[in-house]
Amino acid sequence: MFAYLGPQPAPLLPRFDGFVAGGTIRMLGRAELPVNWLQVMENSLDPIHTEWLHGHHYEFLKEQEGIKVAISAHHVKIDFREFEFGITKHRLLEGHSEDGDDWRIGDPVVFPNMLAVGNGDEKSRYFSFQIRVPMDDENTLHLWYNAYVPPEGVSVPQRLLDKVHTYDVPFKDDKGEFIVDNVDGQDMMAWITQGAIADRTLENLGASDKGIATYRRVLRREIKKMQQGQDPIGIVRDAARNACIDLPNEKKKHHNSDGFASFMLRTHAKYSPIAQDLVNVFENPRLREATEAALEAQHG
Repeated sequence: MFAYLGPQPAPLLPRFDGFVAGGTIRMLGRAELPVNWLQVMENSLDPIHTEWLHGHHYEFLKEQEGIKVAISAHHVKIDFREFEFGITKHRLLEGHSEDGDDWRIGDPVVFPNMLAVGNGDEKSRYFSFQIRVPMDDENTLHLWYNAYVPPEGVSVPQRLLDKVHTYDVPFKDDKGEFIVDNVDGQDMMAWITQGAIADRTLENLGASDKGIATYRRVLRREIKKMQQGQDPIGIVRDAARNACIDLPNEKKKHHNSDGFASFMLRTHAKYSPIAQDLVNVFENPRLREATEAALEAQHG
């Protein structure tokens, strides 16, 4: 997951909040993707893709099944701001206020190869990282690391706390078709269908690509600093600073507005061996029966 390839002395391994938070339920999904790591990262700097890929595209798929859903939300504006460990991305959705966390706080892209999209609401607190590890120029090990903080007063089986629960996340079905019934499957389809290395000479970046342009500028700038013998951003050498590095985190994130289990079942987490256990921990009893039926249907 982490490697240091530079000159000595080596920096410290960053102790980001979700990796060191105590008493959490931890799980790690993985997929080996036949693409360059950079086009996976660039997707994370394009907030508006959620409106189309995870919104309108999903609505279209459900319409083919005779089901009408409405989950897409129009982006009024987007913004990107540098911080100590990378770039935060901000979105203002139609009907939302600028006082909302999606616009004020945003979620961080941790330079150079991680996305952090957790939930800071103490009622359903969790840390969520997507880590893109280059295997070579045309292959990437993609990792989804989640750490869930159990709600106060909820009894958690010890077996859930004893280890990191691991699982594979598929992106194609038995027929060789892309699996697009979940957010992460939709993302993987978009990354992979660009080809192993996307030809950026064919691009015409527009206003909605502001984040991608920002990330590329930062990447070039930090490469130049390294060539001059300087540390890039995100390097930690102070042990006191490294006790626990709290990243920006939204407490009222729009993704979680329809409930913990509903959102979880639309992501990679539905493949986790402890998916039902998480529902039991975080959802109230009134919703558990319906969610259990949904999980059973998801897994056949």
